[in-house]
Amino acid sequence: MLEKDVELFEAYLSEVLTNAEKNNFEQRLSSDAEFKTAFNAYKNTTRLLEQKFNAEEDLNAFKANLNKQSNAYFNKEVTRKKTFSLYKYAAVAILLISAIGFYFMNSSQPEYVDYAQIDSIALTQRGNTDELAKKAEHAYNTKSFKNATIYLEELIQQDPTNEELKLYNGIALIEIDAFDKAFENLISITEGSSAFKYEAQWYIALAYLKQKQYNHAKAALEKIPSNAPEYSKADKLLSKL
Repeated sequence: MLEKDVELFEAYLSEVLTNAEKNNFEQRLSSDAEFKTAFNAYKNTTRLLEQKFNAEEDLNAFKANLNKQSNAYFNKEVTRKKTFSLYKYAAVAILLISAIGFYFMNSSQPEYVDYAQIDSIALTQRGNTDELAKKAEHAYNTKSFKNATIYLEELIQQDPTNEELKLYNGIALIEIDAFDKAFENLISITEGSSAFKYEAQWYIALAYLKQKQYNHAKAALEKIPSNAPEYSKADKLLSKL
């Protein structure tokens, strides 16, 4: 079975084979050109992985995942003619290259958590000392965002034009993955001319980033002008997308 060959490649490179197993392996390399081609493909991609991963545990985790994919892909009862065995070995290389390429593509993209810096809010310091404002502030500042959205939405009903409340609500909604409602709050701010206009635009971009909708995130970031306070961080994020 082909997955056994993949396991054998790893065992040889890890130097865990017995002397007899190692001799048999090297004899097969000398006599089986297709086997040698598959082994070289595996060895080269493994070296590439070792250059990519700094931590040994990361590399081991990736290899374990790759073995799982290989087993799932090849563990089928399919009869092949010997003349087609080369294609099976080529498939190993394709699996390796595809897995590496997929990892590189995703690992190179920025992450929402790296850019979403949620600052504390101070609703009660702005003259609003009612209990609802206190609850909203406490829930938000303790990162109980689901509760925060409940209180903030009640406050917005009392003060529908308060765009600061809408901004905080939009941020809290992003944190709980309620993206549609978050966009409703944030887009309404960007359509106005308040001081929160481009901060709301920044969080729209982050909402797309959290969903890995990178093209939408880029489009949102490009709407932030160079004279906006958020421009510097928006430009940095754009350069990584």
